[in-house]
Amino acid sequence: MQRQIERSDTTMTLPRSNNKGSHQLWKNGFIINCIVVFLLPATATADTSSNTHFPLTNGSNPDFQTILFNESLNFRKNVCNLHQQYDNRSVPLADVLRGLNISTVIRCPHLYCNTNSDNLLDQDDPGLFVVLLEELAERAGFYWRDSYALVNNKYMGTNTSFDELLFWETKTYDLAVSWWTETTRRIRKGVDFPQGWYEADIIMVGKSSNSDEGETGEFQFDTFLKPFRVGLWVAIVLTIVLSGLAYYLLEVLDHRSDKKHLEKRPVESIIITAIAFTTHFEYTPRTTAAWLFALSVSFWAMIVASAYTANLASFFVVQNTPGLQIQSVGGAVAYGYPICLMGKTGIDTVLTGDFRSGNFIRKPSDTEALQGVLDGDCKVAALSKGSWEHNQRDYCELEWIGRKYKQILAGFATRHDSGTKCTSLISEVVG
Repeated sequence: MQRQIERSDTTMTLPRSNNKGSHQLWKNGFIINCIVVFLLPATATADTSSNTHFPLTNGSNPDFQTILFNESLNFRKNVCNLHQQYDNRSVPLADVLRGLNISTVIRCPHLYCNTNSDNLLDQDDPGLFVVLLEELAERAGFYWRDSYALVNNKYMGTNTSFDELLFWETKTYDLAVSWWTETTRRIRKGVDFPQGWYEADIIMVGKSSNSDEGETGEFQFDTFLKPFRVGLWVAIVLTIVLSGLAYYLLEVLDHRSDKKHLEKRPVESIIITAIAFTTHFEYTPRTTAAWLFALSVSFWAMIVASAYTANLASFFVVQNTPGLQIQSVGGAVAYGYPICLMGKTGIDTVLTGDFRSGNFIRKPSDTEALQGVLDGDCKVAALSKGSWEHNQRDYCELEWIGRKYKQILAGFATRHDSGTKCTSLISEVVG
């Protein structure tokens, strides 16, 4: 006879016997088993930084629940006999999984997956992941409701990457349900990617051209003053006033200096000089001194007006030019711009591999990467097109910059296995 003592995923089989040696062995084994039974949960929950003992969230069937990153259990089905039937053309691909119960792990709760108060799938609004999975199950005729588990990102720990999570999920379950990005490293590690459904194209997001400080898009009365600095405007006003008074003084010394007889009207002399600043000549000199003075003021006015016109044109051109002229991730790296992105993801793996000299600042999520651009931590953020389209309305001051860096479709994932358990068959059916 055999007696089994079970706890969590630990099962020990102890022999029974009537002799003293066997009885003593049974007692020792029982004591050891008790230690394992009571210490295992403690080690599984006490240290949440080791990334090796994080519990999965609840699922429909306890038989398919395990400890996150525990590689001692494997729920994948052996479908090699079904694969042989498909190869022999005795069963079409559309029906080869019909009636099979597939073990499934779903990343939930998530943007596209909702749970209820019991940490089970929300029956009223389960989310897009479940909707797609149900559609696949209906078309292929397989079942998954009694053999799924839910994994929560928050149990991953800070030192664990999404690559590690994906490798563990595909080694342990038949189908990993999320929007997994296809990368060369993941394929080399034996992950198979059916046809994707999520737009994971890598794009850049930065501050929009009209979000710079001081540019509100509204009429600004003082815009005409911006081509010159305040100090220069003060110097111009002083020059006009002093030049007007100097011309008035010439008229006082010789009342024949100007036909207008300005010896008793100093304000009019200043106004005439101010008009000269606009390159409109209102002087009527009659003496040599008055002519020389009028020519010098006119020449000065011409120089200042030309400089003002050139600066004004340059000002409007610069004002209407987008702040960021880069059109690609490569351009941002070449300029040395800091780039915010969500760390330990497929996008992180792709960009880090392609641009080893890039100044990448890793954030816990895409939303924090976008916030990093607003806070000035980064010049741009790199994220997926789908994520940007979802978050765009919350970040009105940001915009998509340049062109897509890489076009990627993300989706579910399985294990590439054509001989041991033939899980590749599931990938062929799902894809």
